[in-house]
Amino acid sequence: MPTMKFLHVVSCSSEDKNYPAENLLKTEGGSHKWKSSSVGDKQVSVVLQFEKASEIHSIHIGNEGSAFVEVLAGRSTQTELDYQVILVASSFMNPLESRSGSNTGRVRMFGKDALSQNVLTEKWDRIKVVCTQPFNKTVQYGVSFIKVHGPAKTEDDSKPMTDKRLGVFKLKGGESPDRFEAGSLFAKHKDQDQKEISTPLKGAAAMRAASKLADEILGVSPKVIKQQPSQSRPVPMATKLPHTPSQSNKTSSKTETVSFTVKKPTPKLADTPSQKPSHSNGASSSSYRDTSPPPKKFKATQPKKAKDFNQLLKRVVFCLSGYKNPERGEIRDKGLAMGAKYRSDWTNDCTHLM
Repeated sequence: MPTMKFLHVVSCSSEDKNYPAENLLKTEGGSHKWKSSSVGDKQVSVVLQFEKASEIHSIHIGNEGSAFVEVLAGRSTQTELDYQVILVASSFMNPLESRSGSNTGRVRMFGKDALSQNVLTEKWDRIKVVCTQPFNKTVQYGVSFIKVHGPAKTEDDSKPMTDKRLGVFKLKGGESPDRFEAGSLFAKHKDQDQKEISTPLKGAAAMRAASKLADEILGVSPKVIKQQPSQSRPVPMATKLPHTPSQSNKTSSKTETVSFTVKKPTPKLADTPSQKPSHSNGASSSSYRDTSPPPKKFKATQPKKAKDFNQLLKRVVFCLSGYKNPERGEIRDKGLAMGAKYRSDWTNDCTHLM
């Protein structure tokens, strides 16, 4: 929260020459203390003027020998009698500390919760600080500093309004609603396209544009050229058509050329290893043999049978140490029930010591 700056001291009931009330206006360096002019004053007060009226959200006070400090808020158009209490008299020193002169510089911070809620919502341009010390009549007292904080600045207040709106639409910076006319957007895009055409291309962009223009002139797209090698090409073959009775009246001595596409035959894999490859014209086609390995046979594993409860510790010989009855007897009986052997003392055949 920003600190509200003091403009000047309006009035002061008492002040020491070495510690005047104007010290409270200082924010950096030096001593900021304000003390009463003489000892034994029942009450001292000072009225401070802000630069501008604002809400008060928190107050920080540094004490200088005062037992109680009270803060009132007011306006320059009001009298001191019309000031309202924003911070009730708060204790800074107890009677024992006041008499002994200890902890005279205690600092306390009062937020919104400690301030009067009725006064927080209004704006004020003056405050009145009232200090009292009823427990010690032999000291000068006052405050070492006081800081008043106003409401936090929002982003909308700190930044100028640059966004403009046209109805429910948000405009970009630099545009105004007055410039919008019928067909203005299309004319704007047209101008941008003409600017792009007028600017010469350089480097890789010029090469891409030249290749694209050449493809458009030839009427050939690069995709079609790439797909042509993958397609099957026609192979012309000369064959003689056989004579048939229906063609007896036609001249069949001429040779006709038939063009067709030759596709590579795809080998057919055998369904089972025992199937034999097909033969044509008495010649065996070894290229069509099945080269896939025979399928592996997997043996079904039978689940292991679980051991009986009385056979779980069949080969275990145990001995107990450190256990007392009845727990010793329970462990022994459970081990014997699970098939183990028990020894009262340690022997060479013992496998476990519990």
